[in-house]
Amino acid sequence: MVSEEKIKIFDFDYLQDTLFVKLENNLYSHSLEKEGIIVDLDTTGQIMGFEILNFTNITGFNKDMLRTILGGKITLETENNILRIKMFLSTNYRNKTQESNYFLEKLGFDELSNYSISAEM
Repeated sequence: MVSEEKIKIFDFDYLQDTLFVKLENNLYSHSLEKEGIIVDLDTTGQIMGFEILNFTNITGFNKDMLRTILGGKITLETENNILRIKMFLSTNYRNKTQESNYFLEKLGFDELSNYSISAEM
């Protein structure tokens, strides 16, 4: 399943260094966590959002750049128990637009079926 969506919620908690992305407004069932990545699933087992704890430590993003996010695109894919998150962010930092890309791949998400969603903000 490939889906193109608008991101419902995109939030970076500066103090907790946590990125939260909500992709769907479905009924929440449970979450899976592996090494600081939390995936929220709906009652049908589809991904409805995710969180990345210690986001700037994991990704290398400058924390101050994330105070003013102008837009971006996120692609989330699962295949053969592997979770892949591709992220493009446009931010305003020191009165200049900065663009950053990030790719994350984590193994061990056994409960996830093959799935792909792209969302823009």
